Amino acid sequence: MTFTKSQVTDQWYWKAAVAGSEQIDSGGSGKLTFGADGTVSSFTFDDNSGKLMIDPKDGAVPMSIDLNPGSSGQFTGLTQFDAASTAAATNQDGHTMGSLQSISIGTDGIITGQFSNGVTQSLAQVEVADFTNPEGLTKESDSVYGQSPNSGEPVYGRPGSQSTSTIASGSLEGSNVDLAAQLTEMITTQQAYSANAKVITTSDQMLQTLNQMGG
Repeated sequence: MTFTKSQVTDQWYWKAAVAGSEQIDSGGSGKLTFGADGTVSSFTFDDNSGKLMIDPKDGAVPMSIDLNPGSSGQFTGLTQFDAASTAAATNQDGHTMGSLQSISIGTDGIITGQFSNGVTQSLAQVEVADFTNPEGLTKESDSVYGQSPNSGEPVYGRPGSQSTSTIASGSLEGSNVDLAAQLTEMITTQQAYSANAKVITTSDQMLQTLNQMGG
């Protein structure tokens, strides 16, 4: 934060800034006035927001910061005396700024983010859809299925609580191929290929015989 002396006695302009790609959405500037005893007389925001709001721009939720520079008659905050100007934070009730490092998804569908400052915070909630007749879903492609009149309407809910389904994060789905059906199709295809190959061989032999007879 930067404090700049105004032309008004005992009044200062203040302005907040960020060091990285973060963005101040509101409450980034205002005026600070000191009383005759050197304590804070008033602390206002130019946009009347009352709070400093910062968007981390990294997927995390915006930060709401309460600025408490002090109050009249209390010397625990900012003060103005006949001495060299200095401003220092005497205490804080939050964490230092952190960037999102990794995410994890629990069986209940909650996406949790781990930040570089040691904070772990829930970021989002994954819902699942249940159908009255799952067998009635239409196959779209690979493991993608679509709703149909036979499947019924989807019922959305949280995994493990509002739905009997759960989420297995980081798991690899096993093969769901019917080996018996695939082997049968492979044998049928192989037999068809062999039969077609014999037809081609027979036709070739007939053509060779005709050529010889003509010669």
